[in-house]
Amino acid sequence: MTVDLLERALAGAIPTAPAPDEAAYLAVWRAAGLGAGDPIANALHGGLLADRLPWVFIAGYQAANRRIFPDLPAEDWVAYAAAEDRDNPDLRPGVTARQADGGWRLDGSKTWIGQSRSVARLIVTARVDGADQPNATAMVERSAAGLTLTHREAPGFLPALSQGFAAFDAAACTAPTPWTPPMVKRFGRLEARFVMLAAAGFLLNHGAPPAVMAPMVLALAESCETEDIGPLTMAAIDDAFQVACADFEAKADLASLPDWAADRRLLGMYSARIQKRAQYAR
Repeated sequence: MTVDLLERALAGAIPTAPAPDEAAYLAVWRAAGLGAGDPIANALHGGLLADRLPWVFIAGYQAANRRIFPDLPAEDWVAYAAAEDRDNPDLRPGVTARQADGGWRLDGSKTWIGQSRSVARLIVTARVDGADQPNATAMVERSAAGLTLTHREAPGFLPALSQGFAAFDAAACTAPTPWTPPMVKRFGRLEARFVMLAAAGFLLNHGAPPAVMAPMVLALAESCETEDIGPLTMAAIDDAFQVACADFEAKADLASLPDWAADRRLLGMYSARIQKRAQYAR
């Protein structure tokens, strides 16, 4: 499916969709059906449609969530809520899942919620009271009683992307499912690859050479599909991706890309982590 999508993109059949704000890109994402079907193709498709880098992140991030949690509803955005600030007691660091009133409840806080103004559900990492394996995830509806979402007024990075905090006070959730350290690492690896794939689509649709970007798209799509790709191979793909990004930045009309100067570091955001894994493997 990714190959067919790439062929259409190279033929100019998937134009960029103008989206001046997050709500507009959500409408684009829904209209293209990017919450259903193959997450890998959807990451690429979302990047092709994106007219700015914050939407590139969303395209990859939403697709990565659906790769890892395949039963997510197709029509809405979700956020993977894991980040915590244990140095700020006012934020009740940590989230605990407990049984109460015939169901499950969450208490605590998370300090980074992506697309906080637009998400319909949160996938929350939590510790389960009294469980033999306490680490788990649970899903919470945005409308759940006991969940309060607040928003950063001026995020320093990707400011067009709403980013916020979540506080849980006996918030109703689904029954927790185990979430082990290897699963956490898997999410981190796949988020990087899916966002890079979306970015490759973005660069292709904004003038990067097809002879460079078509092989890059295929390599990144394979890295998403074959999750156990070696760290040295992934580092080589990242090296080529960073060269392609630098070449694009040197030649493109950057003034036509909203907030490019503020958002450009998205393209290299995962590189240090990828290269560090390669160093350990040598």
